Amino acid sequence: MKMYKVFNPDWTCKGFQYEIGKTYTHEGDISMCNTGFHACKKAVDCFSYYSFDPENKVAEVHLTGGLKHGSNKSVGHKIKIVKEIKTSYVSKDRFSPIEKLVYGMSGVILSGVAVAILALVLR
Repeated sequence: MKMYKVFNPDWTCKGFQYEIGKTYTHEGDISMCNTGFHACKKAVDCFSYYSFDPENKVAEVHLTGGLKHGSNKSVGHKIKIVKEIKTSYVSKDRFSPIEKLVYGMSGVILSGVAVAILALVLR
């Protein structure tokens, strides 16, 4: 399944080293937010889990192997790092009008309180 994942500038995540073009396999059980390889359905959703940092890498990945799905991310046994996605792909120009409001025009994620207030205003 085509998805997106954020990495540190050195292509690590949670202490694990990744490389574009390689496939990695998790042995054992997978569990949402605990074990296995995690990725998001939309690139912008990655920043629900990581603060936006222009130095970080964003990649298109293929996630397979007994997938379990959450609201905006999934976990699987295998992940292939397909290609780097430039930060401009995840820029405000790619957001829907609602995402622009929620994530802010600057691309910085608003606090949970600000999002809750925004949700009330948009009702």
